[in-house]
Amino acid sequence: MAESRGVRGRRLLVCGLAWTFLTAAPPALADPSIAPSASAALPDAATLQGDERAVDEAGRAAREGGIIALKEHLSALQKVLADIPTPYAKAEERAGVLYYRTDDMQDMVVFSGQEAAARKASGRPAVNITQIPDPYPTAAFFVGSYFNETGKPEAALAALETGLQLDPRNPYLVSEKGAALSLLHRWQDALGTYAAGLAQLGLIPRPTDQARLLRGEGFALTELKRYDEAEKAYRESLKFEPAHGGALSELAYIARVRAGAPPSATMLFNGVNAKARKPSTPPP
Repeated sequence: MAESRGVRGRRLLVCGLAWTFLTAAPPALADPSIAPSASAALPDAATLQGDERAVDEAGRAAREGGIIALKEHLSALQKVLADIPTPYAKAEERAGVLYYRTDDMQDMVVFSGQEAAARKASGRPAVNITQIPDPYPTAAFFVGSYFNETGKPEAALAALETGLQLDPRNPYLVSEKGAALSLLHRWQDALGTYAAGLAQLGLIPRPTDQARLLRGEGFALTELKRYDEAEKAYRESLKFEPAHGGALSELAYIARVRAGAPPSATMLFNGVNAKARKPSTPPP
């Protein structure tokens, strides 16, 4: 989510996040609480390849034409979501092989190390760990981003919740959900979403994820007129992305309100109608 505030009004740009991620949404790093399942469904190889291809093509289109270009891929992405294996598990063990779903190599390395250590500590035998693609959270992110971009936050929430059921600690899905809730002016829910995302970022959080979630938290807190907490969140975000224009703009706004200026109204708009009016400060 990208946000900026002008002197005369406030603007919240949703889906700015997607410009930093248009290939595959890296999941949060491996969760040590994941218990391998022996009953989850392994995907059909041909179906999985088709789903991976559909997500890759959607990502390519978005890189070249922006989020709105996902319109031509929406049906294919929704088919990918319909292909989610049931039941689904991040890790599943079959015939001496532990399959782990991820599109992020760092995630795979961390999970493998954690699993090996856990097995050694418990006296269980070692196991071969195999990575299999997981296009489903990415598809959910793309669908959610498109619906946010086109002003349909309720539809965005439905897709994003599907993705979060599979990968609840994914910072991109969390951020986009916060953007959808912000579009709906559900500030308390947005605040809870960002706070939960920050609390579960994983063992090796990415600085940009921390900064983005903190800015979302700060924006929701500002809308709730909890200015001290909002300022703290924005200043914390600057530790991870120093001199960030959006955070600095919001801090300046908070200072003006404290000095007696009336709170500015929030104008919510998406990338389609934003083309006619550029933000006054750089987005996050």
